[in-house]
Amino acid sequence: MPTNSKNWWKQARALFEKEELSQPEIMVTFEDEDDFEKTVAAILKVTRGELPEEVTAWQIEDAVSHTMPVADAVQSIIAGDIEPIHLPIEQIIYKKVELPAIGLFIAPLELVVDYRTGSAWDAKKAIALIHLLTLHNGEISSPWWQAEHPDADEILNEVVKE
Repeated sequence: MPTNSKNWWKQARALFEKEELSQPEIMVTFEDEDDFEKTVAAILKVTRGELPEEVTAWQIEDAVSHTMPVADAVQSIIAGDIEPIHLPIEQIIYKKVELPAIGLFIAPLELVVDYRTGSAWDAKKAIALIHLLTLHNGEISSPWWQAEHPDADEILNEVVKE
């Protein structure tokens, strides 16, 4: 947890608990393909809810959709062969903390996590999510929050530094 987690949560609470039930996004970018692949694999490994074994993805070259295993889809996204995919993830347990449902948009060297705000979030859950997303050198940002919370990136990155 951040050095002073109570103060951190006072600032971060608005990014997670806002009762409007909006669905903001957190973006994670990677410079290295291996770090990107390791992060996706880590997320899928701690997912306890049902994930599709296969996804249907749009092949760029022949403009046709194809069904393939999720792991193959990640490789094909990196190679630029298919369009990005979105996975709904119902249950993640990371470091003994169960996270609320998220959506995971997987694009080349970029993950975008969408999540429903509300009372399901607390400091431990928010910190666990940020740690999981940045486990392998991911750079975290939240363009979605910039208009309402210009300091959102700074708040999120305070956890990464720990």
